[in-house]
Amino acid sequence: MFLWFFNEPLVTVSIKMLLVLLILQHLDRWRLNAQNKARLWQIGLLFLTTLPLMHWLMPSLSIPLLPLTNHLEIPLMGSTKLIELGQISNGSGAFAISLVVLVVLVSIVLVVITLWRLYKINSISQRAEQLRGQRFQRVFDQAMNQIKPKQRVQVRLSKEIQTPCTWGIFRPVILVPVDIIDSKTLKVIFLHELAHIKRNDWLWLILSQLMTALCWFNPLIWLAQKRMLNHCESACDELVLQQQIQSSFYAKILLNFHQRNSPRMALVTNMAQTSVMYQRLHQILNPRRNTMKKNQQSWLIVSLLPAFLLLSVVQVTAAHQENYPQTDGLSTPPLPAEVAPQAENTPTEPVVEKAPVAEPQPEFPVKSASPVMPSSPVAKPTQVGLERPRPEVSEVERVRYQEARIKAAEFRARKEERDMNREQLRLERNMSHLEQQRARTIASQQKIKELRQRAEVQQLRSKELETKARMARIKALENKLDGTHVPGSF
Repeated sequence: MFLWFFNEPLVTVSIKMLLVLLILQHLDRWRLNAQNKARLWQIGLLFLTTLPLMHWLMPSLSIPLLPLTNHLEIPLMGSTKLIELGQISNGSGAFAISLVVLVVLVSIVLVVITLWRLYKINSISQRAEQLRGQRFQRVFDQAMNQIKPKQRVQVRLSKEIQTPCTWGIFRPVILVPVDIIDSKTLKVIFLHELAHIKRNDWLWLILSQLMTALCWFNPLIWLAQKRMLNHCESACDELVLQQQIQSSFYAKILLNFHQRNSPRMALVTNMAQTSVMYQRLHQILNPRRNTMKKNQQSWLIVSLLPAFLLLSVVQVTAAHQENYPQTDGLSTPPLPAEVAPQAENTPTEPVVEKAPVAEPQPEFPVKSASPVMPSSPVAKPTQVGLERPRPEVSEVERVRYQEARIKAAEFRARKEERDMNREQLRLERNMSHLEQQRARTIASQQKIKELRQRAEVQQLRSKELETKARMARIKALENKLDGTHVPGSF
């Protein structure tokens, strides 16, 4: 698949890939939900990878747009030497073979790294413990009933990971850190990871890793893979928020896992991806309303397939003679005697002197004419269209023109003043909004402080009550000991 990079249609395929990427970038700005954006980039990544293969195998649809030329020859200047064609072909062939070998070696190394990471993830999941406890199992069953994935899912607790992750296709496994014991946090984790399983994100992750391993020299593949993974995480966030989860609580959990994220797990769908955390938090806390309906979004995604297929078979060719005039190519002038190549081992012939050649006579002989008397001087004709007479402008018109310019300047000044006032009002509103937020923050901090103080007072009171109860027990025991009669005592 990578051999197209060294062939002639490199420019055509590169232009098509750039067009596909521009289309994806443009559609990414539309008001689509995160799930459809993820599907959009999945289709785009698959098409970018298979575009060279389709360019070769599928029939081409020629569109005549360029003029047809016979030939193009470049004139040779100065002395030249003949170069054997075999030397050029041998050198270029060796260079192409070395490049192909380099591409194959790098692809093999990347595939081996991917397989080693899969082995590492499998070993970690085998060493992990299974989920135990009725409370944890109840939370997991609730999440399964809400997301409803088709696969049978296993949950394991591992000490070797810091953030939850998922891997597997037919028997997916959810790995959860051992130190997470909160039921609400576990429910959010299960919802997010089950959303990855329902969407088959791990399968697309493996496919994208293989695509980048085979086409590692193409930066467009890496860019499309990054966008696809980012939108997959946003789509899972969208599914979690649809299950009546509070956005602020969910954002807080993501931040906590982001601080403890482990960069070792590369081939898993990680809950806290570092590169897109700011964008995800912004989308969670400020949800965007979709103006397009779901049917329109689905039709848009489906219409991309025939559009991309049509783009893969379209090829711009030269036009026919009836559409465009056929232009003759540039021909090289004959080489001079000292520049023209001479054949080797050619016998010299005796030079024979040629007869003198008469000078060429003109084709039409010129007859002698009698002198003509000079005529009367004729006035020089005026050149029409070169100089235009400038209209005379009166003083009144000049004054009016100046007044119009002054009015236009005043209008611009008033407009700038209105814009400045508008900007000042906006800044004042922002300042007032910030002051209100600051006041709310101070009030909330005071409330938190009061609640902490009340909690401390309550704890002290409970300790005091416990101490009083213990003292009462001690006194009762002392009284009981004092009231008992020991035999033999007075």
